[in-house]
Amino acid sequence: MQFAALHAKYGWVGRNMLFVLSGYCLAQVMEKRGAGLSPVVFWRDRLLRIYLTYWAALLLAVALALAATPFNGIAPADIFPKTAAAWLGDLTLSHVWMDIRPWLIVSWSLAFELGFYVVLGLVLLAGPRGALFRLGYCAAVTLAAHLPWAADHLPVLGLWPVFACGLAIQAALSSKLPRWARCAALGYPPLLALQSFFDGRIHTAVPALLSLVFLLTLVAGSRLPKPPRAFVRLGRASYSVFLVHIMVMSPAINLAKRHLAEDGVAFFGVWIAHIFLGIAAGLLFHRWVESPLESWRRRTFYPTPVHAPAASAAAR
Repeated sequence: MQFAALHAKYGWVGRNMLFVLSGYCLAQVMEKRGAGLSPVVFWRDRLLRIYLTYWAALLLAVALALAATPFNGIAPADIFPKTAAAWLGDLTLSHVWMDIRPWLIVSWSLAFELGFYVVLGLVLLAGPRGALFRLGYCAAVTLAAHLPWAADHLPVLGLWPVFACGLAIQAALSSKLPRWARCAALGYPPLLALQSFFDGRIHTAVPALLSLVFLLTLVAGSRLPKPPRAFVRLGRASYSVFLVHIMVMSPAINLAKRHLAEDGVAFFGVWIAHIFLGIAAGLLFHRWVESPLESWRRRTFYPTPVHAPAASAAAR
């Protein structure tokens, strides 16, 4: 089906938009907690936020893969990574930098996310500084990301410009920055979109433009109708949906391919159903796994509301 092919080809737009939202949320955390936020605390929070739920998803993927072995004819020993380096890469999310294919397919983007945290957190090593200093640091890193040789020496900068759109949106709305700085930050996403379109990098241009739409929704605020509760719930569970949707959807669609013609109406119906199956699995994983893990993290490291994170959905 043409629609299914388009989804497979352009589904990455949602992934890159998550980088934009991550940049916005982390910039918001830094602004609201900046004066008292140490790099150690920042990195600890981000690592726990990513790794706890990721490891749980990895265990689920292993369980599902083992359960499927009687049906796909694969021996259990052939399921798992073959080398210690591969195991280490999957457990630490360093597989991208080790040039190893991730066992949990979607986890490669988490490796970039962790790289963003490292680069962003370095600004906190300078001690308590103002919003303008942090903006200058982010602008310098963004400029470096556009240099042709930068990504060769520091690969995480290859996707930094998309992440920087989120940083720019938060800066454009910040009351702690002078007007000229807010205007300069606001100019980055449209300039990135224009340059990317001319260079043929649609995967960068589209999220840059969508970040401006996101900005409009933030500016409009209460004037916009409230989103349906189902959308709000899905947004809160977006990390879980991201982690588990492929491991649930792929077996379903592969089974359909064995018994149905891919150009038929029945297959299209199954294809739609497998999208909802992936979302439902993510919602259940969020309720039974991610939410309890997040509650434990908050109770353990933020025992009083005063020390709670300013943006609980940061870095999805």
